[in-house]
Amino acid sequence: CKYWPDDTDIYGDMKVTLIETQLLSEYVIRTFAVEKRDVAEIREIRQFHFTGWPDHGVPLHATGLLGFIHCVKAKVPPTAGPTVVHCSAGAGRTGCFIVIDIMLDMAEREGVVDIYNCVRELRERRVNMVQTEEQYVFIHDAILE
Repeated sequence: CKYWPDDTDIYGDMKVTLIETQLLSEYVIRTFAVEKRDVAEIREIRQFHFTGWPDHGVPLHATGLLGFIHCVKAKVPPTAGPTVVHCSAGAGRTGCFIVIDIMLDMAEREGVVDIYNCVRELRERRVNMVQTEEQYVFIHDAILE
């Protein structure tokens, strides 16, 4: 469900303006200006939208998602606030993204990964993170890639 404006929209006392759209092969980067009525500060928000995931199943290859994850990491400074990750249900594709991101960091820092325990810990906070066996296998394939 699309929830962002193509130009400018008002949501209560918030004004959201689309400033820039970068179309890439498997994802889109949108930059928005967000203003609150009666507040001088304008915040710039970037949305990273991965479009390479099919409606059902998983991508054939992890290359596109891995490139997307690397792009997000490169463009979001470490001093930025938390990154919001979601999909339609907030569990399957979201869980895959989060697990792959965590495991890539773990592999770089420690030289090992623990996908099983990462998924288990995420499921303690959010039911159904990584919903299907196919998604679980995809995570393994992505880390191997």
